[in-house]
Amino acid sequence: RSAYSVDMDGSESQQFRGQRNSLSFTMSGNGRVAPIWATRTGLSELELPSDSCPSGIHITKVPGLTIGGSDIMQEGYGYVANVRANAMNSNWDSVEKRLFEEYQEMVYYPFIAKIREVDYGWDPNTPVPEWLRCAAWCDGCIPQLEALKGTKIRNLDEQNNVVRGKHAASCSAVQQMANLMSLFRGIKLQSRL
Repeated sequence: RSAYSVDMDGSESQQFRGQRNSLSFTMSGNGRVAPIWATRTGLSELELPSDSCPSGIHITKVPGLTIGGSDIMQEGYGYVANVRANAMNSNWDSVEKRLFEEYQEMVYYPFIAKIREVDYGWDPNTPVPEWLRCAAWCDGCIPQLEALKGTKIRNLDEQNNVVRGKHAASCSAVQQMANLMSLFRGIKLQSRL
């Protein structure tokens, strides 16, 4: 049952208060999985006060928040991004864009660098050779596309030898292998219960 349906029947009007949780996954072609990135949106002023977090976004590194498969980074942590409800009002696109950029810097680029280092013997103190180019596909929405087109991410992609592609709208379950894997179908099923 969704938070909306619980709220609408009137029996538990404060349950969930519009909070939404989502998980972001990045996987490599050789089966490596990046640290988990969980996003919790819709937090109240009491849960994420403006005086201690003026931006309305607080990102926490959490030990033990891992999938446990192939933790190439060998650090055993993930991230939780908490977002206050009023941070999403008129500037939701900028909030989602910032979350995407933070994910790229904190998880994505370190993940591909570690794969290159461990699996292919690349020295991180040298430029990334052409043969280690990373082809990255996203299923994101417009704010993510705006971030990808922005100078910050384009410069980081060039520096890290990353080329980007975008899956067609509403087709990620057909075009992305991860969405078809039993592990992720199970996660989606469990998140609906």
